[in-house]
Parts: sequence; structure tokens; C-alpha cells
Amino acid sequence: MFSALEIVLIVVYIITLYYTIFWLIAFVDYAPPVKVLPKKLPKVSVIIPAYNEEKAIARSIESVLALDYPKRLLQVIVVDDGSTDRTLAVARKVTASHGRVKVLSQPNGGKWRAMNAGITASSGEYVACLDADSYVKPDALNVMLPNFTDGMVAAVLPMLYVDRPGNMLQKMQWHEYVINMFYRKIAGMLNCIHVTPGPFSVYRKSILTGIGGFREGHATEDLEICLRLQSRHYRIVQVTDAEVFTEAPAKMSELYKQRLRWNLGSTLNILSYRHMLFNRKYGDFGVFQLPIIFLATFLAVAILLVTFYLSILRPNYERLVHLKLVNFDILSLLQNLKFSFSLLDIDYFRLFIGISFFAVSTSLVVMAHRAIRKKVNTHGLPALLAFMFVYYLFLGYVRLVVIKNLILRKRSRW
Repeated sequence: MFSALEIVLIVVYIITLYYTIFWLIAFVDYAPPVKVLPKKLPKVSVIIPAYNEEKAIARSIESVLALDYPKRLLQVIVVDDGSTDRTLAVARKVTASHGRVKVLSQPNGGKWRAMNAGITASSGEYVACLDADSYVKPDALNVMLPNFTDGMVAAVLPMLYVDRPGNMLQKMQWHEYVINMFYRKIAGMLNCIHVTPGPFSVYRKSILTGIGGFREGHATEDLEICLRLQSRHYRIVQVTDAEVFTEAPAKMSELYKQRLRWNLGSTLNILSYRHMLFNRKYGDFGVFQLPIIFLATFLAVAILLVTFYLSILRPNYERLVHLKLVNFDILSLLQNLKFSFSLLDIDYFRLFIGISFFAVSTSLVVMAHRAIRKKVNTHGLPALLAFMFVYYLFLGYVRLVVIKNLILRKRSRW
């Protein structure tokens, strides 16, 4: 018989497998529509909000200036959000020779305020946000703009990847981004995208201003704005041929702070839009996508805690009891220890669950890399294995802290 904790673990595994298989079926059945660049190109304003990004801001600005798009139809706005380093000076130096680049400065108020300041100063029919630690490929706008096929398309998103990963931590994140882009590709097929990330999401300005622009959004304004768009039944499109690259945290402390902010903000924003949960009015997004994103934190923590208990705490407690029975005479215990093995001792049901979960997970990793046209072994087998078997333990711990912060009502800042 199974214990209560073992049943919890099995249920969580089954739920995870179900959702994974659902995504894969959706991916196989989808046929993408054909898009054509409009004959009359619209004006686009690219806003670069920046806070203490003196090392990266120049490359970000230059990547926008290098976009393969008519210069007269491209406006660049850099908004320094009260940086305490040389971000503002570097931005002004880089843009001094470009009349179409506007540099604004404001007291530190958060990325959402910087974006709204840029929107107010913009003159384009579309506005794009580009984080100052990211850069965009030259063909991005030509690939993304044709996807604004009707007035209900509010935003179009590019594929986002880690730029030149150096250490093992960044290489693990590289694999994570590939998997996330694969999921987002499928989510876009079902109109289930839940976040419009800072690195070069392009918005229809009239819709953006019509809903009041950006909000603080629990330090995750790109998630809040997406939920607000979804709550008003606007469409968000994910493209697969426009690429943007971003810097990934190189230190564990930086990654921890970033992922804690993302996960805590995600949970708090979904709670703010809880009326959409399991609501058929919002289609697959409300019935399927939003609930699993919300429950992911709790499912991950359940897997982490139950696995820790069953594989570490309980066996070691039993060993401690055995040692106590022999008055901690370890030498005598080892002398009388006998090893025996029988095929009948194997728990085949748990073995089946474990093998199935591993097989589906491995297939998903391989399929995701192929679908996004990235080689599985790009950064070596150790990085891939570390991502599959170690990285998610870290994310489980982060989500455990998220639950603690929810209880203590702690918040994050940009």
C-alpha cells in the first residue's frame, strides 16, 4: 500500500505528465498561418528602460539602430530610471550622433514608470520594449510586424535566448530558455501566453494606451500587462523567427534574486486576476494555462518536500532507529550486515512512474531543442544533465521561498 505522501507524489507526477503530453499534442496538430509584411510600413518606437546598465546599454542601443527597417519610421527612446552609475552618460554619448534617438532621465520609480514615460514621448503606431541588457537581431521587426493581422492583436513576441553563456550556471539557463521558448511557441498556438517579456515585445500603441499603460505589477510589469490584455480578450502572438539575446545571471545570488522576483510576481499577479482562473469565458487561457501556472509553485514544492522526505529523511530515520537498537555499535552492525536482492523486492509501479517521467522529460528536452533549431549538445552533456537533474531542484527551493514570502507578505522590487 502507498502512504499518503507517496500518493501525493504520484498524483503530482501524473498531473505533470498529463499537461506535458497535452502541450505536445497541441504542437503536433498546429498549422501556422502565412504572414505578409504590409506594403505601407508603420512607424515604430523602441523604448529602452535602463537602471544601472552602463556596461550593456551601448550594445542595446546599437542593435536597435542596426534594425533592418526604414530609418525614418524608427524612433529610439532611452529612459534612464535614476541610475546611480554611468548609464545616462553612456547612453548620451552613444546617441549623440543620432538625431532619431531621444534620451530621457527620471528619478528612480521602477521599470513600469520608465516604460510609461517612453510611451508618452513616443510617436510610433507600435511601441517595442527592449531591456537594456538585451539586443535584437536586425530582421526582428520585419518578422514580427506582419503578425498584427487584425485590431485584436495587441502584442507580438520574439524568441528569447541567453547570450554567450560562459559558466555552468549560464549554460543551464541557456537550456531553460530553449525549453521555455518551446512552451511559449505552443502557448501562442492556443492563445495562452501569460507574459510579454521585456526583451523586444512589440505592442499596438493604441491598445496599450487604451488600457492605461504599464502598472507596477508586483515588480513583474511584463506579466501584469499580459494578464490585463488577456482579461480583455486581446490576442498575443509568438513568432519563432525573430531572435533576441539577453544576459543571464552569472552568479547564484543574482539568479536567486531574479527568479524569486519572477515567481513571486507571477503568483501575486495571478491572484490579482483570480477571476480568470478556471473561467471558460477566457478559453484555454483561463481553463488550462493560468491554473497550471498558478499551481506550478505548489506542485514543485510538493515534489521537492515529498521526495526529500521519502528519499532522505525517512530512510535515515530508520537507520538511526536501527543504530539505537544496537546502542550505536556501528562496527557490530556492519559485521552482521547481510546483503540480499530479489526481483520480487522491486516496486515495479514506482519504477514505472519514474521511468515514464524520465522518458517523457527527455523526449520533451530533445523535441524542444529541435523545434527551436538549437542543438541539444551545444554546451556539452554536463550542462544538459545539470539542467535536467540539478537546476529544477534550485527552482523548487525558490518556489518554497515564494510560499514563505506569500505567508509573510514580502514583496520584490525592480
